[in-house]
Formats: sequence, structure tokens, C-alpha cells
Amino acid sequence: MNKCLTDIMGWRVKPAMTGLIFIIFLSSCASTHQMTIEVQEPANITFPADINTLLVVNNAAKQPGHSGITRTYNGTVVKDPELDLDSAAWISTFSLLSRIKETQFFEEVSLCAEALREDDEWLVAAPLSKKFREEIFETQDGIISIDRLLINLDELVTANDIKQSAGVRVEAKLTCSIYVYDREKPLTAFTVSDTLVFSEIFYENKDSVGVLKYLPEYLIDELAYSIGEKLAYYFTPSWTLKDRTLYSGSNARLQEAFSFARAGKWDRAETVWKNEYDQKSKPSDQGKLANNIAVANEMQDKLEIALQWALSAKENFKAGSSNITAGELLQINTYVNDLQKRIQDNPLLDLQWGERN
Repeated sequence: MNKCLTDIMGWRVKPAMTGLIFIIFLSSCASTHQMTIEVQEPANITFPADINTLLVVNNAAKQPGHSGITRTYNGTVVKDPELDLDSAAWISTFSLLSRIKETQFFEEVSLCAEALREDDEWLVAAPLSKKFREEIFETQDGIISIDRLLINLDELVTANDIKQSAGVRVEAKLTCSIYVYDREKPLTAFTVSDTLVFSEIFYENKDSVGVLKYLPEYLIDELAYSIGEKLAYYFTPSWTLKDRTLYSGSNARLQEAFSFARAGKWDRAETVWKNEYDQKSKPSDQGKLANNIAVANEMQDKLEIALQWALSAKENFKAGSSNITAGELLQINTYVNDLQKRIQDNPLLDLQWGERN
């Protein structure tokens, strides 16, 4: 966001393409205006279009409370108290379920409320049994199985009569498998990882159990929740924020065009900017107007045309480099890359939405 903020507006625009909603905020400083839009990106995994109902299951064996845990208290390695890691996989399961349900990408997402494994082979990511899958596929199209959650925690505590200082690093690796009703083998299996780092000083606190048990367990649960949310983005399209730049000017026509843009009347703003572009001779002026025209077309969901104008802006900026800042060149390069990625992503988004649209 531009630091010399003088004006903020916000509005919501729904273009023609289903599933794309932009949330926009404008800020201005002199003749340069920053805008943030929310863009939908495809999921990492593409389900067949007929997979509309899912069951999420916890198929992870419990990790022992001492395994993967290293804690040092005033220079001495300690084992006790033992940590309770049993809830971590369930927290990831619930977090994953909640996030997928929020997106409303699938018709129905439900939870298997019982843990599927009772063995102690916690390092092994075991597949779901054929019998279990056949039973589930009588009513569900697909299964998301959390097969393993490995936790590694390193904690260093220093304490005296006045205070305790705790530094904790927690790493989690979650292995997941996807099954669909018409395939014997998993659709895919993969592992995601995440890390949480914590450092804090506690004054007038001499409770070693608090920093050696309750604090690590709390941080493990927080990381388990986070990695569950992270996993959800593999299965459903997600939203990401992108910055856009608009240039205004001192003459009445450019002020009018910017007013049209602020009101969401991008076709009218585009018309003015095109007329001004044809009348300019300086490459730097043409570059700024071409950039604006590109943004106007993007906001009308005309991505191919937007890319053409963004490339034109890039060439004009290069030609008028003596009047263009390094920041403006970086901005237009980033914008070109963003548009190219959006154009590349759209067919995959269409495929992922499929019959759900």
C-alpha cells in the first residue's frame, strides 16, 4: 500500500466468469494509485468433475509423547513431562474439514469420527483397506485420508527466580492420500510441511510444567491446525491478493477516467484512456495509459487483451526509461507475469469447477 495515502475506496465486482470475485481497494499519492484485487487460483489437485461428496478420515497412528521431542531446561535435557500428541492429527483433520466446507466447492464434505488405526507404527503411512473404501464408496464419491502426521519439536528454556525464557521450534509433516470411487489405487498421495517458531520471556513464572508441557502442546496444536488449513488449498481453488497500479493525470479527461474506474465503470474508463493514448507521443505517457487500459480489460475479464496492453506498456516504459522509475519497471514486469499466470490458470479453474459451476 502506498505510504502517502490520501484516499481509500472499496467495492466488490463480479465479472462474467463464474467464481471470480474481486475485492478492490484504491489508495492514491499524487498521480499514482494502488489497487489490490483478489484473484482465484486453481487447486493443486484436480478432482474428476463427478466427485461431489467427500469423506475426511484420520488414518494416522498416534506418535509417542517422547518421540521427535527435544527439550532443554537450564542446560539439562529433560524427558518429563510427556507430551500428549494424540490430538494433533485430529486437529489437522477438523481444520482441513472446516476449510473445505467453507469454500462450498464440493456438494458435501463429512467426517469419519473414529480413528482408523490402533497400531503403534506411527512412522508408517498405511493405505486404507479395500473393505473400508468399498463401504464408504456406497455413499461417497471420494475420500481424503490423513495417513501420517510427524511432529518434531525443539525447545530451549532458561530460568531463574525472576523469569523464564522459552524458545521453541515445531516442524510438522503431514502425509495425505486421495481415493475416488472408480479407482483401485489412490488418485494421488503427497506430503506437506509447515514450521512454527516461538520465542517469549515469562516474568515471575517458575512453573516448569507450564513451559515444558502446556506451551509445547499448545504450539503443536496451533501448527496442526495451520497445516490442516494449508492442506485444504490443495483440494479447492483459493483466493490470493494481487497489487495493481493506475496512473491519473492533471487534465480533465484523465480525472474523468479515474472517476469512472473508482465507480467500477471500466469500459468507460478504457474509452477515455484509449483516446488519450492515441494523442500522446512520449513513451512514458503511453506506457502509463497502456497500463491503465490493461487493468481496465482485466477488470472486464478480457485477459488476453489485458496482456497485450500490459506488454505494450512494458515496451513503452523501456523506451522512455529516462522518465520511468525502477519501481514502475518492476511493477509492469510483475503485472505481465500475473496476467500470463491468470491466462494459464483459467482453463484449469474451468476444469476444476466443471459441473459444480
